[in-house]
Amino acid sequence: MNEMNLLIDTDTAGDDVTSIMMAGLSGVNLVGVTTVAGNVPVDLGTRNALITLEKIGRDVPVYSGAASPLLRKLVTAQYVHGNDGMGNSNFNDPLRTNKMENAVNKILNLSHEYKNELIICAQAPLTNIALAVIKDRTLPERIKHLYIMGGTYRHSGNITPAAEYNFYVDPEAANIVLNAGFKCTLLPWDTCIYDGTLNMEELRYVTENNSDLSKFYLNVNKSGIEFNNTNGSGLNLNGLTHSDSLLMSIILDNSIIEETIRARMEIEYHSETTRGFSSVTQNNDEFKNVEIIIKANKNKFMAKLRKILS
Repeated sequence: MNEMNLLIDTDTAGDDVTSIMMAGLSGVNLVGVTTVAGNVPVDLGTRNALITLEKIGRDVPVYSGAASPLLRKLVTAQYVHGNDGMGNSNFNDPLRTNKMENAVNKILNLSHEYKNELIICAQAPLTNIALAVIKDRTLPERIKHLYIMGGTYRHSGNITPAAEYNFYVDPEAANIVLNAGFKCTLLPWDTCIYDGTLNMEELRYVTENNSDLSKFYLNVNKSGIEFNNTNGSGLNLNGLTHSDSLLMSIILDNSIIEETIRARMEIEYHSETTRGFSSVTQNNDEFKNVEIIIKANKNKFMAKLRKILS
């Protein structure tokens, strides 16, 4: 088996942290982490990525990227993840700092350094990836695979009835990336609800486990648990959704995917009412730009989560 060369593009808060932990402890070649404005402002997301990597003992370079969406004012999700994006845990500052090179330039440089061998996990608004495409339209030709957490297929969104958060924050970027020509697999919000949502009983192994990483995970996600428990998410859930870490588990083990559809997905960016809406068509004569994961193996995902937190 060839070594996996992986880049994570993230707006580090909440479950993004779990995803980074999962990748960092998996043994893959994590070539870098690029950060973008989303859940939290980009400087805070960069800090959180550095804290997470330090927590798991990985000296992976972090590159700060876009501080705002392409055309819109930033909408953060600190009401879910806490003011610091880490459950208001107020962790000490990391010992390391981010690299000076801009994330967009680094994505392009890594695409040459690991030509046809680089896998990108995009678990945030797609601003950095879109800017890289705008700068170099040939980027998709050099990327082995792009995995995206974003959009919806059969379910209402998690920020508006029409839209999932990542695509709502920067719909123009999402539309650019999905139409750029990447070999692309997408994990939509509804699959995360069905197969990546764990209630507190299912998380009992973690809550009863006294490991350092379990404590870290629970501290980071305590605001998210409270948000869900007060029905802020509309899911009536006493527990957590694991969108980014479900995607990461799939990247690390494709057997977690149980069902996909090949489809054409376009993102609405003209109407404010339906901003970020994912329009999916499967007509035979349609150009199909994405593989959408519509079913994942929840038990295999839970096993991976428990393993990294043990």
